[in-house]
Amino acid sequence: MAGEEEEEEEEEEEEEEEEEEEEEEEEEEEEEEEEEEEEEEEEEEEEEEEEEGEEEEEEAGEEDDEEGGLAEEGEVEGGGAEDGEAEGFEEEGGEAEAEAEVDFGFVE
Repeated sequence: MAGEEEEEEEEEEEEEEEEEEEEEEEEEEEEEEEEEEEEEEEEEEEEEEEEEGEEEEEEAGEEDDEEGGLAEEGEVEGGGAEDGEAEGFEEEGGEAEAEAEVDFGFVE
């Protein structure tokens, strides 16, 4: 009888150990799945950030175009002064010179 009891106890211990091992394996698998999900989420976030950055760059480019910032092919950026004109001054040479001297702190 004593031998049978020992065998039963050993079997119970083995079953308990097997159950514990199975639980540990399940926990490890769950942890691995969680890690994989986190990595996927991080990758998705990075992709979204990159896409947002590209969209912001495109929007900024469009705003520049609307404001006259970037000239498209075939356009001249800024317009500039025509022949005989000083940019930012009136056509009369005397007034343009006087304004230029005042801007630099010199007075005639």
